[in-house]
Amino acid sequence: MEQLFAVAHEAHEVIIATGSLTTKSQVAEERLDKLKQLIKSDDDNLEKYHVLVNEENNAAHPLSLRNSPWKLQPWITNKVVK
Repeated sequence: MEQLFAVAHEAHEVIIATGSLTTKSQVAEERLDKLKQLIKSDDDNLEKYHVLVNEENNAAHPLSLRNSPWKLQPWITNKVVK
């Protein structure tokens, strides 16, 4: 996870697109929690982290969206990533 965060730290924009996996898998939930802690430590760059959400503002994965509307939401306001 630290390697992923190191790459994200260098990026200009980071999109988190896990969909519902983190609510169905304990391992995925734990990994996302670890990533959240690392992101919170990057306080000066929080504006570059976004979550992909569907039209109901639920976290989405690109493959589940198909042709549905989507948007990027700041990660700090998303109920899944808070």
